[in-house]
Amino acid sequence: MKKTNDSLFDGVTGSDRGLRRIAYAGTFDPMTKGHLDLIERGLKLCDELIVVVIDNQSKKVHVPLADRIRMVELTVQDLQGVKVSGWQGLFSDFCRREHIEICLRGLRTSFDLESEKQLARLNRELYPDLETVFLTTSAAYDSISSSAVRELAAYGVKLDPYVPAAICSEVERRYAAD
Repeated sequence: MKKTNDSLFDGVTGSDRGLRRIAYAGTFDPMTKGHLDLIERGLKLCDELIVVVIDNQSKKVHVPLADRIRMVELTVQDLQGVKVSGWQGLFSDFCRREHIEICLRGLRTSFDLESEKQLARLNRELYPDLETVFLTTSAAYDSISSSAVRELAAYGVKLDPYVPAAICSEVERRYAAD
């Protein structure tokens, strides 16, 4: 895996740059089955999907960036065409640097739509070549959010229905109440 803020294009030349690439960003604090569902469905739209684990200064994260990256990597390790990268800074800057012109966003509820539209407009202002594609969350996952998973974990609820199996026990342990 590339280190945070290293270019995913390092060493790539010629026709490899013609890949249709989509970036999917989030804090993934923690990653949920809903996130994984969007990644799997997003893969149908591209040759390569880059999951960008963001170090978002406006959000209070509970697990360090390196550990969140590792957990996402564990979750997607068997998916062909998925790369994972960490990023500190604006997502639009990541996309510009990596020559990515499409980003993927998920919509769980109608409440998500307005804030996601604003974010898409802002990203396009910052990087005019960047378009946003929205996928609605599968019905099985529309009630799952990272904040809900953190709260359930704090009360000792088993997270198997909400968190990918590859990281479930670690998420239960890391997010349990002290």
